[in-house]
Amino acid sequence: PTAATRITVGLWDYNSFSRDRPVAHLYLDYKDVLRNSSKIKLPRSFGLSRSPYQGPRPRWHNLYGAPLGVQGRRGALQNRFGDEASTYRGRALLSFEVLERPPATVSTVAHSRAFRHKAMDGHAPARMPYHLRCLAILGSEIPVFRSPGGSTHKMRLVVTIGGHRLEYSWAKNERGLVAWRELQAAKSIQLPVLLEEIPDVCVYLQRCNPSLTVCYARVPAAALLKEQFRGPPRWVHLTPDACRTRRNGGADLAANPGAVLLKLGLGLSEDAGYP
Repeated sequence: PTAATRITVGLWDYNSFSRDRPVAHLYLDYKDVLRNSSKIKLPRSFGLSRSPYQGPRPRWHNLYGAPLGVQGRRGALQNRFGDEASTYRGRALLSFEVLERPPATVSTVAHSRAFRHKAMDGHAPARMPYHLRCLAILGSEIPVFRSPGGSTHKMRLVVTIGGHRLEYSWAKNERGLVAWRELQAAKSIQLPVLLEEIPDVCVYLQRCNPSLTVCYARVPAAALLKEQFRGPPRWVHLTPDACRTRRNGGADLAANPGAVLLKLGLGLSEDAGYP
């Protein structure tokens, strides 16, 4: 590219009867790719499906998007911009390289190359056992939802990392104050060895009748691993889920979504301190 510096990778859902819809997007800086790329000599067999790959080693990239089942206009923002998304949507194994001075015979269009082997089921990055702990203490200025009869809906927290999930008990919402005082832990869960491949810890605030996520927060795993279970309780500020507006049973996007007081801990199982 000459002026553009952003590389976009999109994951789309194929549909035979209607237009394809985006599931998640990943954005990278071209300058970072250029800096990390090695000088690659183009083999004479360039253009053939069996030409050897000489680029950087592939790595796993985490993808984030709208909640499962949310598409169309409601999920467009989160499916396009992963930093604003609430839900972990899996990971993709990608490698990026910059080929300098390609032959003049190579046209400047997108090229595709067939893999020399098929992807195996369950293929995943190297993993190790981790512990995730979360002490949910209370929530402040939590949105209040009322039933047609006038009663206040109870609220609960759900904490996830990748495909692992902690669900807390339903608690009363006393004019915006919700007290859980509950400790849960996910023990010996398999997560990637490399720090940059570990997904964020996602915190969801849900209302009942029906069970529906109204607010969320994402906590980087790197920040929790640095503390090694020794971090103090902190207020985690919530973000209203734009996929579910007040008309759809969610929180008012213009109102304060509140915050929850949590003591989060993430680290290797051998450093957790108890089995």
